Amino acid sequence: MSMSSSPSVIIEKENGVAIVSLNKPPVNSLGLEFMQDIITAIDTVEKDAKGLILTSSNKSIFCAGLDLKEMYKPDETRLREFWSTLQELWLRMYGCKIPTAAAINGHSPAGGALLATCCDYRVMVASEKATIGLNEAKFGLVAPFWFMDSFRNVIGQREAEFALLNGKLYSVADAKSVGLIDKIVDDKEAAIAVCTKTIKDMNKCVPRAWTMTKLAMREAPIAKLKSQRGQDVDNFVELVMEDGMQKYLDAYMNSLKAAAAKKK
Repeated sequence: MSMSSSPSVIIEKENGVAIVSLNKPPVNSLGLEFMQDIITAIDTVEKDAKGLILTSSNKSIFCAGLDLKEMYKPDETRLREFWSTLQELWLRMYGCKIPTAAAINGHSPAGGALLATCCDYRVMVASEKATIGLNEAKFGLVAPFWFMDSFRNVIGQREAEFALLNGKLYSVADAKSVGLIDKIVDDKEAAIAVCTKTIKDMNKCVPRAWTMTKLAMREAPIAKLKSQRGQDVDNFVELVMEDGMQKYLDAYMNSLKAAAAKKK
């Protein structure tokens, strides 16, 4: 059964659980309007669903991370709104009042890993190619403290520190071995089935007690971001506006154009 949704975020409801599919070709990169649509979907689902499963309509990519075009020769007003919207997306997803699970059916770097680690449970489809992790340091960005907080809270301080300092992307098997994902399955349908069962198990708890427990466990990182949102936006804008960062993005955009021209 379909619920109200936008073209970029498709919501379907099965047995009381909402399946929220990211549907922004080509790679579900997180731009301003797309993130606003995801936030709207979370708000819609949180009101009357028993759980939320986040997945992708793309066959090989869950979410490729932030849309770097938002940072290239940016308008500062939009850039600030872009980052504050990402903050809001993290706050809504990490503090979601109903059980959430990620059915990760492809690549999940950077912002994709952020969305996954905000969920209460993660299932990833077996693949020789798909990877997941926070690799920001590899392309000149610094993962903000709240990215680090939710990532660390899944895999622990030592593993998170080592991964962040190496811009590490984990294979599916390695992600399972460090606890970044909870289960590996053969296909997307199996991932959704496992996520649904996990949510149904969580639903056996009294809902209000479940929500209060989750929010108590996550209270510190959520409160930390809420208290530092303005400074965090300022830090991001300062980094992106630096000449060195813009030169890197210029080279990156040119490489994309070259790759696109080769395909024609």
